[in-house]
Amino acid sequence: MLFRSRKYTKEDILLTIREQCEEEDRLLEQANKFLFADTEPILAQVWMMDVYHEKSAEIEKLIQERAYDLYLLLS
Repeated sequence: MLFRSRKYTKEDILLTIREQCEEEDRLLEQANKFLFADTEPILAQVWMMDVYHEKSAEIEKLIQERAYDLYLLLS
């Protein structure tokens, strides 16, 4: 993992969600009807708010731009 030897930063959270979205877009082109993702921009925004007590405008934009058909919350 990228952050093993140091504390992660706000930029690390942004980098992680950018890469997640890019990978989803790439995989969506190959998907046969379904694509399951284990994270998405809302989770990154909650993480940002919990750790840094602020919202990211970039993540908020990703939330508005991306549509997911179903959310499964498991315990």
